[in-house]
Amino acid sequence: MSDLNTQLDGAVKTGQLSDASAKNIRQLLAHSADPIYAKSVEQLAAQGAWEELNDRFYRTLAFGTGGLRGRTIGKIVTDAERGIPDAKGRPQFPCVGTNAMNYFNISRATQGLVAYLKEWFAKNNLPGRPKIAIAHDTRHFSRDFAELTAKVAVENGCDAALFEAPRSTPELSFAVRHTNATAGIVITASHNPPHDNGYKVYFADGGQVVEPHASGIIAKVNALESDVYTPLPKNLPEPDSKAERFQTENDLSDNCRSLLLKATTAMELRNYAYAVSLLQAILNEAPGFLDGKKLLHKAEVAMSQGPGSKVRLSPSTQGTLQVLGREIDDAYMDRLQTLVLQPELISKGCSLRIVYTPIHGTGGEIIKPMLQRLGFSFATVPEQDVMDGRFPTVKSPNPENAEALKMAIDLAEKTGADLVIATDPDCDRMGVAARNDTGQMQLFTGNQIGSLMAWYRAKTLFDQQVLTDGNASRGVIIKTFVTTDLQKAIAKKFGLHCVETLTGFKYIGEKLGKYENALPADERANYRSLTEGETRALRLGASRFYVFGGEESYGYSGADFVRDKDGNGATVMFAEVAAYAKSRKLTLAGLLDEIYSEFGFYLEKNGNLTFEGAEGAAKIKKLADSYAANPPEKILGSAVTAIKNFATEVFHDIEGDKIPPEKMLIMELANGGRVAVRPSGTEPKIKFYMFAHRDPEPGRRFTHEELDTIKKQVQTMLDNLWEFLQRDVEKRLAV
Repeated sequence: MSDLNTQLDGAVKTGQLSDASAKNIRQLLAHSADPIYAKSVEQLAAQGAWEELNDRFYRTLAFGTGGLRGRTIGKIVTDAERGIPDAKGRPQFPCVGTNAMNYFNISRATQGLVAYLKEWFAKNNLPGRPKIAIAHDTRHFSRDFAELTAKVAVENGCDAALFEAPRSTPELSFAVRHTNATAGIVITASHNPPHDNGYKVYFADGGQVVEPHASGIIAKVNALESDVYTPLPKNLPEPDSKAERFQTENDLSDNCRSLLLKATTAMELRNYAYAVSLLQAILNEAPGFLDGKKLLHKAEVAMSQGPGSKVRLSPSTQGTLQVLGREIDDAYMDRLQTLVLQPELISKGCSLRIVYTPIHGTGGEIIKPMLQRLGFSFATVPEQDVMDGRFPTVKSPNPENAEALKMAIDLAEKTGADLVIATDPDCDRMGVAARNDTGQMQLFTGNQIGSLMAWYRAKTLFDQQVLTDGNASRGVIIKTFVTTDLQKAIAKKFGLHCVETLTGFKYIGEKLGKYENALPADERANYRSLTEGETRALRLGASRFYVFGGEESYGYSGADFVRDKDGNGATVMFAEVAAYAKSRKLTLAGLLDEIYSEFGFYLEKNGNLTFEGAEGAAKIKKLADSYAANPPEKILGSAVTAIKNFATEVFHDIEGDKIPPEKMLIMELANGGRVAVRPSGTEPKIKFYMFAHRDPEPGRRFTHEELDTIKKQVQTMLDNLWEFLQRDVEKRLAV
């Protein structure tokens, strides 16, 4: 260690290693006995791989509102990490570093979450103990991390319900509600590159954590400097004196008697946390020591509640582990089936042919049996219908990217299929391609996909008299600020509310929770056990009825039994839209043109710039700060007429709810265009969103010829806008 310290000091002195990185390296090695940590750091230092060490240690991976996300395989894999690789070449151990997704950070995150849940249970005087539902995708180390999460949760006093095999993120959200869990965790990095992984947290409502829980959990997690903990005693039967399993102080080992003396002294000095840790260590060795259990209870009471409080503590023993499987799948699929509004479109001999690809992820677990149950004709891409964390057939497992859909499109061309559907590894996002009027396969943007579903669901619910002029004001479409305003125009035309949120489906989930909580208490008590028809009637009568919600980034939802974006549900809903279009002898592109002609032509373009590592993080911050402090006065000759800074200004949505602060800037242009800029919350990117639209004159629709001309004009404008922004970024970074 002395040689390593000398190397670290030298690298800091020459500016090759940051002070923060050196501090985090020393802290990690001081608080863990895992030899992989020391060997990996020593090898990287010996190789002079200071950039790699800076990327791994320049910060401790912060637990944020989205949980954790980071590299689980380093740019450089050390010999210690490589160990004995698996059959697919995955290193034996994850990337070592405080800024990496590894056992160190998984343990910290779970310990902190459990601590918060137990405290929340106590404050709310709830019986029993907290329960956490856990799922994982197909990524490298996902199963390892999920099993570690369950182990840490159980050993720290929570029950855990772990899926038997990979499952999608939306099914985890459903499972939290269906099993009445207190929280949920899914191990996934969604559509990130193969070297990444993540840890995403949900609360009891099935939605991602939001305030006030988010800050409470974040504080608990980020306060932990070590992954080491002392497991609680196992939940063994009470000792039986006749079986000679009682243990008195005289039966304790010398070490335990010494610990007991320290614990008693700690109690007298009111150092209750220390007393708890000592007594837990005693009871691990001597679970039959009843006097120790009584003293532990006193210490916990003294630590967790004031005099006279009636708060009940969670049990001070380990939790239990439950395995989730097909019973959850079946219940989830039963709900997914209710998303179909016109089943007769399919049952009456629908000729729609679909090619589906899960891109090596979890989607096939539900989507294949679901399409079969509904009666759709479909095929899968054999090479991609295999769970594989390398995602070996694509550059990126992101259904937003044309390249990720290439094999599915090739199969569609070969077989004459009408529609291609792709989902990302954790199946919360869905992308599509479909034949257009010329017979070619056309990719659809996330905004176009969402708008087709929003329009179809609103129209059909009115056709079926579920929505009427009398109750339309209770209907709601929810979208993010950076999602197309076409959905706002659709909502307005049908007399529905359109609520806008910040980026992140957690905010849409939060709205769904608000609408459920607005129901009368007696109706709310058994809400989760009601049928979809029953909950719909309740919401239309006393709250808000969720028609559709979505994000431009290929995330959609059509019901509140899942509180996150749902690639399984989106597949069901979009397949129905495609069946509807085919029943009218229209292509999906033709149906979209009908919508444009009536509601106006809306087009968007998204641009992302990637900056990785510690240096990249600094560039992203510099750009975000630069746009906030010095936004452009003109863009391509069009004046910037208004600026909304969501980090410094206060905004409220149309329901009067305050929008949380967020690093996002929206610039309105004199020509009717709009530009939004924000750093990504999950990837090392800064994102730009560009918007333009053209409205038909009042009382008329665009003709086919007019629409063709407008499409070309608007596309050229957005292409030029993106070129301008890229040049502007270069100038700002050069300053």
